[in-house]
Amino acid sequence: MSLRKSFGALAAVALLGALGACSTTMKAAPLTAGGRFDTTDRMTSAELTIKAPFDRAKFGKMAYVRTANATSVGAPAAPALQRFFFESVTNTKAFDTVYDSEGLQKLVIAKGQTDFNDNLVGLHNLTKQLGPFLLVEPSVEWKGGYNFEATLKVVDPETTDTLFEAKRKAFNWAGLDKPLFYPMFNAFLDWTQGVAPPPAPPKPAR
Repeated sequence: MSLRKSFGALAAVALLGALGACSTTMKAAPLTAGGRFDTTDRMTSAELTIKAPFDRAKFGKMAYVRTANATSVGAPAAPALQRFFFESVTNTKAFDTVYDSEGLQKLVIAKGQTDFNDNLVGLHNLTKQLGPFLLVEPSVEWKGGYNFEATLKVVDPETTDTLFEAKRKAFNWAGLDKPLFYPMFNAFLDWTQGVAPPPAPPKPAR
């Protein structure tokens, strides 16, 4: 095993251990009666990059959630983390159908295509067969101690443009769902529903 792969594997193990230590549930929750994930924290405009509004007529039918490298350390993400991200996106109900890697492969095979890669080129080519859809790519990176950074990127494979990107940091030892993941998915929900994010807080006076 190369040094790079060894480091990636060790970092992935460290991330899993850190997530477990901080008691994150790693179980996707349903939306509350208010239509959002249960947290009082909200992401501000400073944590979001929005290039275009969500076009429900064009993209509402399908999304592909790519989670294979969701730990951002060059090693495969743990199945529990991949499942948490996939089910969380599914629970937003922003799309008629949400596919994970296995589901998309089955769809592609059913369409008579056997040579498929889910990199951006492969997904771009797939839009010619399936029509428009979105690539949703969540990830989390352990920054050491109880520091984490999560990212949620939404890409249009047809144009390869990143339409929406959320980046959030959290320091927590009692769980990461409410301070880190739920605000990120709620910001995504806001975007799909045309809700503007709250403004960034003013910088403290010197």
